[in-house]
Amino acid sequence: MDVEVFFRLTRLEHAVMLSLAAIIGEIVATGAFPPAGFLLLTAAAPFLIGMASFALNDLLDIETDRINKRTDRPLVSGEASKGEAFDIIAFGFIAGNLVALLASWTAFLIAVIFSTFAILYSLKLKDLPLAGNVYIACTLAIPFIYGALVVSGTVSDDLAVISTMAFLVGLARELMKTADDVEGDKAARKARTLPMVIGPYNTILVASALYVLAIVISYFPFLSGTTYRWSWPYFILITFANSVFALVIYNSVLHGLKFLRRARNLSLLALGAGLLGFLVGVLL
Repeated sequence: MDVEVFFRLTRLEHAVMLSLAAIIGEIVATGAFPPAGFLLLTAAAPFLIGMASFALNDLLDIETDRINKRTDRPLVSGEASKGEAFDIIAFGFIAGNLVALLASWTAFLIAVIFSTFAILYSLKLKDLPLAGNVYIACTLAIPFIYGALVVSGTVSDDLAVISTMAFLVGLARELMKTADDVEGDKAARKARTLPMVIGPYNTILVASALYVLAIVISYFPFLSGTTYRWSWPYFILITFANSVFALVIYNSVLHGLKFLRRARNLSLLALGAGLLGFLVGVLL
């Protein structure tokens, strides 16, 4: 398996974002960079578990992805084998939890819970209305809380807002993905997802409303927080991210299912800009 295929199978960019979120949580909680060794251990756990989770999802979703014509998935295209995917899954979950144990018991407990729900998600939760979407949204919010808890044992108001924002954006992204995957989910997994209950377009409207709510609360730390109060680097990067989210909302509502795959890519760009805003805002 070459590097590019490995990246696509494990969605490595998402795993990096999970680690970055944990680092941001630690820095916001302490006001400084923790010791390098500890930072590396705590950031490695969400990275490895996230990597394993995506590979597991692809392994169990081969038939669904075939029906949805997702030839970009390495297991569908044949660029990666089931055995290779299983090796990545086993390594990621085992190594991720062991690394968390080396960091602290708090990190280990969160890692075990995170891993358990990742497996439950791929096996069943994703087939239920909202349950799987809520889990994925939590995976974007929890790393911030995880980072804060392992270094300080508490979560600040700013981190609570950031985590809520991440949850809303994650839920919106997953609802749009579920709306795009209705055909394969129904045929291959016999799922009953939210778009099957209320319809794909109504699901897009719900997701758009969640994006709007995330945009509104993203300015709370700038206006009334402590860490990010009047932080112009935070404001500029968050505003850029919100502009991309606004573009996603507009085109998704206007074009419906035709825009959803592009919406996923654009929202990933916005997520990256938002994370950079959280990081730069606390450092500058």
